[in-house]
Amino acid sequence: THIDVQRRMELAALAFTTTTAHDAAITDRLWRELDLEPQDRPMLFVTEPTELLRYGENPDQGASRHSILSPPSLSDGFTSLMEQHSGGPLSYNNLLDLEAAVGLARGISNHAESLVGCVIIKHNNPCGVALAATAEEAWLNALASDEESAFGCVVAFTSSIDIATSECISDHFLEVIIAPSIDESALQHLSRKERRRILTLNDTMGKGLASSIEFRSIEGSLLFQQPSKLHEIDEFRSVGKIEFPAMDDVSISLGMSVTKWTSSNCIILTDGYSTIGIGPGQTSRVEAARIAIRRAGDKTKGSIMWSDAFLPFPDTVEIAAEAGVAAIVQPGGSIRDELVTETADRLGVAMIHTGRRLFRH
Repeated sequence: THIDVQRRMELAALAFTTTTAHDAAITDRLWRELDLEPQDRPMLFVTEPTELLRYGENPDQGASRHSILSPPSLSDGFTSLMEQHSGGPLSYNNLLDLEAAVGLARGISNHAESLVGCVIIKHNNPCGVALAATAEEAWLNALASDEESAFGCVVAFTSSIDIATSECISDHFLEVIIAPSIDESALQHLSRKERRRILTLNDTMGKGLASSIEFRSIEGSLLFQQPSKLHEIDEFRSVGKIEFPAMDDVSISLGMSVTKWTSSNCIILTDGYSTIGIGPGQTSRVEAARIAIRRAGDKTKGSIMWSDAFLPFPDTVEIAAEAGVAAIVQPGGSIRDELVTETADRLGVAMIHTGRRLFRH
């Protein structure tokens, strides 16, 4: 049988891709046997195109998603267990938002087995996060954090979506919904809007797939780092004279998880198991605080403020106290820590240092 030149080239390319993936897998295993951290060893990447995306960050930019064939240690991720049930192809931005939604959903569910979490993401930042007894209640509480920003959002639930939840959210403009599962009646109801993308991610939201390394590209290079870890309550250190309000593991997990997944500089305001105001991605930390306080409105009284990095000046404490914030959780480490703490004591705001910042760029 005659095989034309084009087909011969395709077969040759497939053959060398296979042998390259094999060699890369062996190389990865040998370096891992040396017990080096992933960012400290050479890596050979072999990928294959998995899906053509609607477009990149903007409609004039073509984009595709590639799965990692090798090294095997990086080949799994939430997309490997994700199933789409309705709507058109995902876009580049949808996938970025889904990563944040799934990562944050995993974080808030760690200590909340009996509660349902809802995460609302817009432009790769949370605008509302809540835990409640039902998915419907969690959605309403998360939406109340910033209903204006939640237009055209990506939403993740930590438990199944039932018909009651679908009826509650169906009139809201949502780009993507993801949950561990969805009832058939809820799927039919939500699918009435044809462009709405509905996805499931197995029964655990892919908890076991969290990567041991993160990488991203800059021009001509790949950057590697270990994922940031959430703080435990025994790492917290009260530094002021004001007694810190009682918080359980669930509220701490929520506050720290939202802080971790919000772009720097960020300020988060929480009340129990819900965010009430989020100030994301500002060049000025005090401006991030102003945004969070403005969005929280009259709900700031008695709330907890979370900062991804230290407070360099007392100004954030001053506007927090004026708004009625009860306590501030921040890493500490500024040369003005003593002045900031003295200001908090004078204004009646409790202060905790975590000792570890959570920048996200």
